[in-house]
Amino acid sequence: DPALAGTVFGPETYATDESGGAAIYPTNRLHTLEGTGKWVRRAFNVPAVDLKGVNTGSLEGGPRLIFQNGQVFISRVELGIFRIGTNALASLDPIPDCFEDPKICTDAYGNYAELDLGKGVMNGLDVGTFGPGSDQYMAVEEAGPANDRRQAVRPDAQPNGTPGIYLNFAIINEPFGPSTQDNAHLAICVTYYDDPALVGATLRPEVYRTGRGGEVPLAFTPANIAVSLSGSDRWLDAYFEIPDMNFSGVNQGPQAAARFVINKPAGSQSLPGVYFTRVRYAVIRPCGPLAGVNLLEGCKPPTLSGGLRLGSNLSLSWTTNASGYGVQMKTDLAQPQWTDVVVTPSTQGDQYVVTLPLTNTQAFFRLAR
Repeated sequence: DPALAGTVFGPETYATDESGGAAIYPTNRLHTLEGTGKWVRRAFNVPAVDLKGVNTGSLEGGPRLIFQNGQVFISRVELGIFRIGTNALASLDPIPDCFEDPKICTDAYGNYAELDLGKGVMNGLDVGTFGPGSDQYMAVEEAGPANDRRQAVRPDAQPNGTPGIYLNFAIINEPFGPSTQDNAHLAICVTYYDDPALVGATLRPEVYRTGRGGEVPLAFTPANIAVSLSGSDRWLDAYFEIPDMNFSGVNQGPQAAARFVINKPAGSQSLPGVYFTRVRYAVIRPCGPLAGVNLLEGCKPPTLSGGLRLGSNLSLSWTTNASGYGVQMKTDLAQPQWTDVVVTPSTQGDQYVVTLPLTNTQAFFRLAR
């Protein structure tokens, strides 16, 4: 309502048990009317609510709403419960198309941030901070192949000599908006040095914060998303997506996304690395003019598709948007090495195509650079 711009409303008191216990919703998370003259759909997440209600008598109820500086017209109310445990409804958002921060459905917030140490670019991202008591010491120095040296960051040893395994990056000046917004679907692209001395080392965004039912607990990515170094002596890109990111950060403020963990193979703990020279974040918005837009789409690894062709050939294909890839194969996944398929791909429309004769031997194929 334009006449009520500045009016504040939202949940106030709610029951916490059946014996009269109550709590107050944080006043800094109430909604303030902007006077747009439009109906606004707004969610509030309130943790640990008992359905005894407030002044509801024998009936159940949720939080009581409070209105300050005006009486706001409410057209529709929905109540949903975030279940916990291991049941089928656990952690599912009961009202997934209603958001705490309606501005994520507009162009009010940005959707891209980048740190490129090699080129001196710091667009909303920087190397994280550390100090006494920290477990995430980092060092910035030159690294890479002899013909492509760049400034890059790596985990550094702690003062007591404990090897460093973490990299963390600070989000500067809220390019994606405040941390009070709904969980963001975050795409991540890191450019790392595929060091021949660290074959088998792995990297992944490991721990982050996520909003769940009004709280912001730690969450962890599965280990199987990790990228392994193959020792190509090149700068390569690694792509990840995290669908439920809160920007409160882990051991890093004022904002951060996921903290990375670097695991080196046995016998290489004394070697420096793994080095990151460029880190990019893109938020994939769920609604509004930027709905579904992923500015890091080009960082995604291509998918290798296969199919039988007329005659006795196997056809393998991938998009021409992904340059520099080739097909590799092995007949036993227990084998340590993949073998290059020495066939020049043809170009058919928007696809690279490799055609191989069929044999009676089982084989596995992948794309690699």
